[in-house]
Amino acid sequence: MATTYRAEHIGSFLSPAEVLQARVDHTQGHLSLKRLRFMPKDKTVVLGLMSFKQPALESQDVLRRRIDEAAQYIPMENLAISPQWGFALPAPGNLLTMDQQARKLELVVETARKVWG
Repeated sequence: MATTYRAEHIGSFLSPAEVLQARVDHTQGHLSLKRLRFMPKDKTVVLGLMSFKQPALESQDVLRRRIDEAAQYIPMENLAISPQWGFALPAPGNLLTMDQQARKLELVVETARKVWG
């Protein structure tokens, strides 16, 4: 039987007060990676570091710094990188072209290879 996952994975690992605060922080654009300190150390955490809102390509140095920041709370071997929402969230004015999405995904792969080999 296939494993099913909850839509809000982090919500299943945090207490209700932590979930509420994380949602408020995320909505206001200040979600800190410090929230990862509440995650069990044996879980894989996927960091959605590639914006679906901005067509500009993220800096690999910035991505690496964010991964290193997350590694202060979760072991590096339990971290992964991905685009936010898989580029799938429908939002007016936040559309990326296929070329922009492809470049961002290439950067995800390049960054993952440099970080995890």
